[in-house]
Order: sequence, then C-alpha cells, then structure tokens
Amino acid sequence: MTVSGSAVHLFGTPFVCRVCGHDRFIQREIKMQTTGLTFLDLDWLNRSADGVICSRCGYVHMFAGGVHEWIG
Repeated sequence: MTVSGSAVHLFGTPFVCRVCGHDRFIQREIKMQTTGLTFLDLDWLNRSADGVICSRCGYVHMFAGGVHEWIG
C-alpha cells in the first residue's frame, strides 16, 4: 500500500499522528460550528480550522491559527 501526504512541523518540530505515530498528512479545511450562527442558519460565517488528516489511520487533527507549517 502506498501512503502519500505531506509532513507537518509544529513550532518547528516534526509533527506525528497522536494515534499511530505516522508522519504524513493530508490537508483539509474544516468549518468550526458555533451554536448561535448555526441557529441563525449562518454556518458559512463560522471560522475554519486547518484539518491535518493522518494518511495512515485517518485521525483528524485540527489547528486554528498559524502554528503549523506544511513541508513538501
């Protein structure tokens, strides 16, 4: 099985999956929901987080802000 993806550094240190220890991830934007905007049917106004999805086990790590860096 071929596993693709990119490496991620967190505060300059290589990041590994907290579940399986793998070091390759797939990037995906994740909307963060709030009760108020969902109630008003304005989910599109909610902020987004950067989803860092392990390419081995599929666990989703979420980062808000610019604390991580995609490498290659």
